[in-house]
Formats: sequence, C-alpha cells, structure tokens
Amino acid sequence: MTSAPAAPSPTKATLYTATSYVCDRETRELGEDYPELRKIARAYRLLEHRLTAAQAGLRARRSLSSVMDFSLALADASHDASLGSTVSLARDAFVEARVVKIARPCPIVL
Repeated sequence: MTSAPAAPSPTKATLYTATSYVCDRETRELGEDYPELRKIARAYRLLEHRLTAAQAGLRARRSLSSVMDFSLALADASHDASLGSTVSLARDAFVEARVVKIARPCPIVL
C-alpha cells in the first residue's frame, strides 16, 4: 500500500525592516543588513578558528603552507573589507532604526 506524499509545509521568509523614519535611508538599510552581517562575521570567526586548529594537525609542508597562506589571505580580506567596523556600525544602525523581524509565509514553488 502506497500512501500519498504529505503536502510540504510552507516555509517562512524572514525579513528585517526599519520602523524609524527619523534616521536616513542609509542607516535604515545598514540596520536591516545587520542580522546577515552578524552571520557572516560568525562564519568568518569559525573558519579562522578552524584554520588555526588545522595547523596543529597537519604534517606535510605543502599542506601547512597552503593553510597558512589561506589564513593570511582571509585575514587581509577581512581587514581590507573593514568587516569588523561595518558590523559594529550595522549594530548601532539596527538599534537606531528600530529594526524588527517580520516572518511571513513563503510561497511553495514546485
């Protein structure tokens, strides 16, 4: 006996929107970007930690060199992109623009 497949449950799309119109547009947009920037910064820190931890277990000179080069390039890219200061500004803008989370059903695409 074959049962009919269960209907897929609708997923929710999460949006962030500013509720303060006292601040300028750039501040509102930066505040709305903060949750995503926070995820990116966390992923960066996890990757940086993983690269540092991997160096202790690697034996081959080529592997060590590759991991060290990648780690240095990643640090340089983060510095050049001003990731830390951008996340900090976005956090301040998030509070100033009074950003709220909105969850709404996302249409199912088959």
